[in-house]
Amino acid sequence: MTRLTSRSSNRAGSLPPSRPLGESVEHPFLQVKELIRERRRLALVYQRSQSGLDRGHLDNIDRKLASHNIDIPAIQRSVAQRKT
Repeated sequence: MTRLTSRSSNRAGSLPPSRPLGESVEHPFLQVKELIRERRRLALVYQRSQSGLDRGHLDNIDRKLASHNIDIPAIQRSVAQRKT
């Protein structure tokens, strides 16, 4: 078992600057909310058009959501399982 000492590698100087708590939580939440809204809209457009360009846009949004630890395909599978 390792003890933390004052010589620990996690020094205050190596931490990123902190933001106010409300800002740090709300900003990513709003980004994710907007990305999900945009994905829903694009999914409907893609469903109608079956365009490769629209599929590329959906993939791009999925990558952005993945950067926020949101896994759209896993959510879709979960919803499909609940419907059956």
